[in-house]
Amino acid sequence: SWFLDGLINELRTFFKHYAIQSIADIPCGDTTWQFSLQHIKTIEQLYFGGDISTKLIEYNQKLYASKHSNKLFQYWDLVNCPIPTYTYESSICKTKGNQFDLIIVRDALQHMNIRNGLKAVRNVVMSGAKYFAVSTYPANRQSSATNTRSIAKNEPLPSMPVECSYMKYCTLGNIPDGDFYRNNINCDPFNFPLNKAILVQPSHQKFYTEMENDEIHIYK
Repeated sequence: SWFLDGLINELRTFFKHYAIQSIADIPCGDTTWQFSLQHIKTIEQLYFGGDISTKLIEYNQKLYASKHSNKLFQYWDLVNCPIPTYTYESSICKTKGNQFDLIIVRDALQHMNIRNGLKAVRNVVMSGAKYFAVSTYPANRQSSATNTRSIAKNEPLPSMPVECSYMKYCTLGNIPDGDFYRNNINCDPFNFPLNKAILVQPSHQKFYTEMENDEIHIYK
């Protein structure tokens, strides 16, 4: 996960500043980068990893679930399944129907037909989670180094990238599921205001291919 070091440092700050105690990570993949974060390893309530790959779910269950009672891995289709709630039992009481503090959707929307991407994001919004971390690509098709925001500095950002006025994402995103396009969470039809992002950071320290020039945004 060395190529994510910059992002991981920012996420450490985010987890601490916003007291994140539960995470739904869909798709979770092989969880290599996630479990390089001590906060996820020692999360207080629950880390839920969902994925449509049953092989990855079985792999993660063997690797983590047997060692951590609050790490749960399950087959999950983000497009067609609502985000689950969870039960948490502390030394004082047991509560059911808890909504997650944070939902992570990384490396997913860019591989979905845009209609399915909208369904997936709707499931996140309807979940009642406090925060949403999502991977997106700069609309200028380059690194948007001028449009970054850290937890510590809270740099000013425009309400949306200027390129949103002419980029046709409904056409660009009309792909077969499993293919790739450079999705953008700020432009139509998603329309998340860039200036409302809590965090905007490049996903990778170095870019080797066009597919690696993505960012992570976190929204409340």
